[in-house]
Parts: sequence; structure tokens; C-alpha cells
Amino acid sequence: MARKGQGKKTVRHFTAQEVAAIRATLLDRPRDLSLFDVGVHLGLRGGDLLALAWSQVLNRALTDIADSMRITEQKTKRTAVFPISPPIRQALHRWWQLRGEPTDGPVWPSRKGGGVMRVGYLHHLVNRWADAAKVEGHFGSHSIRKSFGRAFLAQGGTVPQLAHRFGHHSTSTTRAYLGLDDEEVNEIAGAVDLTAPPKSESEPSRPKRKGRVVRQGAFVTNIACASPRLVDRLRTGGQGTPQQIDQDKRNTRANGDGELDTLREEVAVLRQVVAGQETTIRQLNHLLSIRQAAES
Repeated sequence: MARKGQGKKTVRHFTAQEVAAIRATLLDRPRDLSLFDVGVHLGLRGGDLLALAWSQVLNRALTDIADSMRITEQKTKRTAVFPISPPIRQALHRWWQLRGEPTDGPVWPSRKGGGVMRVGYLHHLVNRWADAAKVEGHFGSHSIRKSFGRAFLAQGGTVPQLAHRFGHHSTSTTRAYLGLDDEEVNEIAGAVDLTAPPKSESEPSRPKRKGRVVRQGAFVTNIACASPRLVDRLRTGGQGTPQQIDQDKRNTRANGDGELDTLREEVAVLRQVVAGQETTIRQLNHLLSIRQAAES
């Protein structure tokens, strides 16, 4: 389990699967869930994250979450504008409403006096979250920022771009901060292939089917849109119940293998999303039950 080490150790990032596991344990702790969600999607240093105030994240009318926020970093004194992406907006809006829609003060005030939460307490929270999700490793407040950095690169960002986002003066600083060694960088470089012909702009894109994950980022997944039949398939390892298997045979005789292949493909996509995490499956069931109740 996550524990403080003897002496100074380098904390590591959370993988996409570990983020999903931690989020599942925080569903009944809205403050911690919003703090974690904003942190891994924003990539700020711990002090800058905890210093965020409602006046920074609300629009000028103070009636809703803004599209961007202006932040002056405590360490570098650099002022930059950070976009408020959909997952950040959702996390902030949910927490804002639960707090009674405040217009000033810290977004996550300390429970002792209502001031800004200390970075040392964020370090404690991160380790508590990891322990609850049974995530092994050495973690701290920097784990949240590193998780954003790793996800940024995994989704196509470059080290120079990330260095600019982090406010680092050199890419070597960014590589060292994320723990990127030469072997890992060379492995990525070895996969580069520019000989394949580019996709024609006139080529029609395939329509998105119901149940498919629309955006498969490292942390951002819209699994709530999955249909109940896909959840059933996921629970049974993709094969389905005996009644579903009989229906598959009838569909195959009537329509060929196309519909069955489509279903199996969608199940495979969902299985990749949950990555075998039982807690994430429970979260999926919870989201679907809310949706079904709303539609009934």
C-alpha cells in the first residue's frame, strides 16, 4: 500500500486504471472527488491547485463556471490562462452546487478555519486515496501533476508542449520530473512511421454507434452512455446470458455476422475502459441506474 518512505523518494504518477479505481472510492466524498478530478485534468502544482478561488473559476457574472481561468504560479510567478475542460467544468460545477454556489473564498477550504488547505494535507489525502483504492507505490501531492503529464503525452502531446504547460525552462527538466528515461523515449521514437499514406479528407468518417466510448482519453471516458445490453455482456465476459446467446444465433441467421461482430467490438471497447477494475464496474452500474431511472 502507499506509505511514506524512509528518506527522500520520487513519487510516481497514477495510471489511467489507477485513476479509475481511486475515483470509484471517492463517489461518496464529493470534496475529495472534485479536488482529484480537477487536479489530474489541470496539472498544477499542489500549492497552485489548493489556492484556486471561486472568483477565478466563475464567469464575470458569478453565475456559472467560466471557460478559462487566469493563474499566477506561486513558484515561478508566471501568469497563464488555463482552459477549463469539460471534466474540470463538471467537477467544479458539481462541487459548487453542493457548496451552495459560493462566489468567493477557496474552492477547497481547510476544515480548520476555512482558509487555504495546506500542501502537506494534500500529500496525506493522496496517500489515503491510494490506500483506499489498493494502489501500490510511493505517492504524494506531485502524483496528481505527474498523472496529468503522463496522460498529456499518452494522448499525443509532446515533451516541449508539456514543458511549456508546466512552466519548465527546458525539456530535460520535464523528462526528469516525469521519470522519462532514454529507453522509454527511444521506444516511443521507434514507433514513429511517416511512410503510411495520409487519410483522405474526402473519406467519410464512420458514424459513432450507441454504446461506443466517444472520447477514449486516459482519464475521460463517457461510459454512462453505454446501453444496458452492453453492461450485461461486460458482466458475463462478453458472451452474454444463455437467452442472449440464443438471440445472437437468431440474429446471425437473419442478418449475418455483422450485428454480432459489432456487439463484440463494443464490448471489447468497454472492457478496455474498465480494465478489469471491479470498482469501476460498480460505478458503471451506478451511472446506468441513474440514467434508466431518469428515462423511466
